[in-house]
Order: sequence, then structure tokens, then C-alpha cells
Amino acid sequence: SDWSSDVCSSDLCATKSEALRVHRSLLAQRENQTLVAGPRQTLRQYATEVLLNANDRVADRTRDGYFRNLRKHVFPVLGSCVISEIKPQELERLLSQLRQTHSASTVNNVRTALSKVFSVAMRHELVLFNPVARTRKAKRGEFDKTQVRIPWTKDEMRHVLAVAKGTSMETFLNVSLGTGMRRGEILGLRWSDIDFGCQTVYVERTIHRECILQPDGSRKSVVKEIGRASCRERV
Repeated sequence: SDWSSDVCSSDLCATKSEALRVHRSLLAQRENQTLVAGPRQTLRQYATEVLLNANDRVADRTRDGYFRNLRKHVFPVLGSCVISEIKPQELERLLSQLRQTHSASTVNNVRTALSKVFSVAMRHELVLFNPVARTRKAKRGEFDKTQVRIPWTKDEMRHVLAVAKGTSMETFLNVSLGTGMRRGEILGLRWSDIDFGCQTVYVERTIHRECILQPDGSRKSVVKEIGRASCRERV
């Protein structure tokens, strides 16, 4: 059966004594309720299947981010491992090694992606528990770089506007610097969103580009317009 090979390195044991040992081990696992039945899917196979499922209440952009993190940081190390055989210690080791060269934020994003895959596997009864829950979140060090950027000074803003004057970027930069609106919010503006009398801009929607994971593992870039549940005003 599928689960017998979880204990034996091959489908057939070489000797009778080895077969008896495997048999005793399986009986002990059944007795302790630690025997997981089901197909021997690798982490790469199962994660790809899960993240291609658009019905799992996860936004396309989020699923794509999960997949990119796993493909870059996890699949090269644990992708070929059977998902039911991956232990917390292996994940802890992977995350610890990753932390040596990447920020705590990146490591925690990878951890979140792994946790999502294993939580679905647990719901499908492919694993008995989520091993990611037994790992620790990475902590940001005192001298770690952050994604926060120092804003432009007033002199820098004036210089940029002067350089952009008369170009196609002039209006865009004036709106951006004058209101603090994001790029996608400005691209989504319509004339009806602007009240010139009150000098108010209503942010009703945003436009952004998404990379959607395809069934063959490739990604397709699409532009989406997302409406705001409640508008925000920027004067």
C-alpha cells in the first residue's frame, strides 16, 4: 500500500527480518494513532496543487507570493521530500539557515507560506499536525535593514517637479506629492472622483498588476481594478 513505503525505503523489503521490522513499526504507529495513510506526494507537488486552487479563500496575489517564496527558498531544499515525512526540526533548520542571509521579514513570509500548505494538508489528513506551528518566528535584529525608505526632503520634491515640468509625468507627480496617493490609486482616478470646488480627491479604486499562477506553474501578468469598500479623502 502507499503508506507502507513511508517506513521502508522501497516498496519491497530485502529480507524477512526487515519486513517483520516494518510490520511491527506500522502496527505500533497504528496503535499510537500516528500512521498517516494517503498518497506519497512531495512538498513541491502538493504545494503547487494547493496554491493553484483558487477556491481556498486566498487572494490570487497572495497565492502567487506564497508560491514564489516556496519556489525560491524551500523547493530547492525540501521540495522533493514527502510532505508527510517533513519534521519540525527540518523546517527549523531551513528557516535558521535562511535567516543568516535574509531579513526576518523574508523568513517569516516563507514560514507563512509553508504554514498555509501544511494547514491544508492537515485538513486533508495528509499530515497529523502542522509542523510549522512548532517552529519559531524570526526576530528582527537591531541592525537589520528595513523596507522603510526615508521620504524626500522639500528641496528634493521641488527638484523632481522642476525636472518633470512639461513632461507626461508632471501631473502624476504633482498629484502624488500633493496628496500622498499611491501609484495604483492615481492610475484609477476618474474625473468624477475629483471635487475641484472643495479641493478634494476621493479614492474609490486602485489599479495594480498581478502575476497569476497558471496550472503549468508559469505566471501570467494581468492588470486589475479593485474598488474601495469605503472611499478615502485626500485634500
